[in-house]
Amino acid sequence: WFAENARYLPSVSPSNLGWEDDGGAHAYVAGYEGTSVEEAKTQNEYDEYGTLYNFVSVQESLMCPQGWHVPSLSEWDVLKGSIGISSAYKLKSAPPVWDGTNELGFNAIRVPVRTSNGSFTDYSKADFWTSTSIEDSDNAWGQELNTGDDTFTDDPNGKGSGNPIRCIKDAE
Repeated sequence: WFAENARYLPSVSPSNLGWEDDGGAHAYVAGYEGTSVEEAKTQNEYDEYGTLYNFVSVQESLMCPQGWHVPSLSEWDVLKGSIGISSAYKLKSAPPVWDGTNELGFNAIRVPVRTSNGSFTDYSKADFWTSTSIEDSDNAWGQELNTGDDTFTDDPNGKGSGNPIRCIKDAE
């Protein structure tokens, strides 16, 4: 697993683009409302939180390098099973960044997400995309970690949302 959020940024969209499910891949930098990739990469939020992607981007899986991919819901379930579903603290960053122990080096941090209506939320949780779409729905599965909570939540997110992703190495 990546030890930080993906940062691949071939283009950047302001938060008001992509909510209308235009069918396009969109990438966002929290709080950045421009379209210049070079400028977006100079933002503190890019360095700290990585890139936020809509689900079309996840399906294209371009943000993961060759030999890596966006994990499915079942791959997240394997991770949860290996550490125990009530062991989310082992994945969260240690204080003062967050309320975990980071025993496994996953280094999860609180990250804003871009909601389907085109705004950025607060920084109280981490909500990672999986590559698993929910059939006959405008949603796809995410994996949510919350402040003060030691469990994972399978979280249905609108496909127009902008969430971070972690890449996982392909099976050999």
